[in-house]
Amino acid sequence: MHAQQQVFRALLGRRSGQIVQERFREMLVELVEQDLGLRLDADWPARARAHCLAGALFQLLVWWLGSVPDRSPQEVEALFRGFSAGAGVQAGCGCGDGLEDGGGDHGPASCAG
Repeated sequence: MHAQQQVFRALLGRRSGQIVQERFREMLVELVEQDLGLRLDADWPARARAHCLAGALFQLLVWWLGSVPDRSPQEVEALFRGFSAGAGVQAGCGCGDGLEDGGGDHGPASCAG
């Protein structure tokens, strides 16, 4: 079992699990927002996308711990990235001009908005 899995199980299995889970979800949202390159003034659809992806990632991690502990963190990350790409999610800048939703190569470095 990977060290990350042991820590994750220990945190989620405690009596304070509800509080720990909520904070962990918040941290995942922050990480996803960073990965998407969202700015502080990002529009609400961009923020909703970050929350949706973070929730999916959380559930994938829970599933990983309970079902396939022999898979590496890198394999789980690749699976998640494949799922999110398959759902039409692309990293965008979150500027709200709509280009991050399929308008070509538009990301944090190429944003004019």
